[in-house]
Amino acid sequence: RKKKNVMASAGTKASPSGSKDVRVDVTNAVNEYFNALDDRDWETALDFFEDTYDSDYTSIGAPVMKGLSRDVNKQAWSGMLAGFDSTHHQVGNHVVRLLGLEGQVAQVRLKGTATHMLTLEDELHEWVTAGTYEMKLRLDASEKWRLFSIVYKQAWVKGDPGLMGKASVAAAAGETK
Repeated sequence: RKKKNVMASAGTKASPSGSKDVRVDVTNAVNEYFNALDDRDWETALDFFEDTYDSDYTSIGAPVMKGLSRDVNKQAWSGMLAGFDSTHHQVGNHVVRLLGLEGQVAQVRLKGTATHMLTLEDELHEWVTAGTYEMKLRLDASEKWRLFSIVYKQAWVKGDPGLMGKASVAAAAGETK
């Protein structure tokens, strides 16, 4: 007996953008989020989140956090990411599964590499982390995909993880790039 491919059948319904594949819209939303982070466009990045969300970055030492406000992100990004000279999030291998009968919830698993660059005493330093993101998004009333859960599982790291703290110091001193 042949199993029905839920991903293929669910992905062919009409999507808010007019594409024929909702999975394309979900993938585009995720990519736009990471692009906004690297562009330091905090408002666009914030718009990707529901009003509250759950976060699990325990693989890099952060606690599991439930019911976080979107404002927590803006404070973290402007208080740390803004201190780096540049960041680059390269994501791919998106696997999108639509959950529920209406296809209003999506689960996305993707691989990502995040490169963080910071100049200290005229020398460029880097911190690179790579791993797997597991995200859950919901289609809201305005037909925008918004994240309500994110888990990051680090596979490897290269460079100085202390650069996050040094970037925070730079951002606090107003040395944003």
